[in-house]
Amino acid sequence: MKSKATFVIVLMVIMVMVSLCEGTCEWYGTTPYCEGTCPSGYYRSAATQCSGYSPGCWTGSKVCCCT
Repeated sequence: MKSKATFVIVLMVIMVMVSLCEGTCEWYGTTPYCEGTCPSGYYRSAATQCSGYSPGCWTGSKVCCCT
């Protein structure tokens, strides 16, 4: 039962992180060594070790950058 609750919590966190990066925003950083940075003219909206679209980072993090 505990593992099911943990799965639900992790899924919810991923959904929130994905929702923070919508519209004119994109994720930067490539697994497994993410080290994401925003291009010039973009601002950092969020950061995570997993974006919900690909496996997690071994080091660094992916960043959500918006215009």
